[in-house]
Amino acid sequence: MARFKGYVLRFQTGCALFSEWKVDAAATTTGLTDADIHADGGALFINVARRGYGPQARLAVDVAVADCPMS
Repeated sequence: MARFKGYVLRFQTGCALFSEWKVDAAATTTGLTDADIHADGGALFINVARRGYGPQARLAVDVAVADCPMS
């Protein structure tokens, strides 16, 4: 079974822009938790492996994005 099957939100930058994230449990229908999400560089990975999803499934994630320091 796949370890990661999901979505990647990626900014075109080398900065780690995602500083915080939290699943909006009231608007999410798949059982997704904060542990199913991680950031790496300018990308946020949302893992839905082993989660039921289809046309009626909803994922809602609140994110905080930090400024990228000038280099």
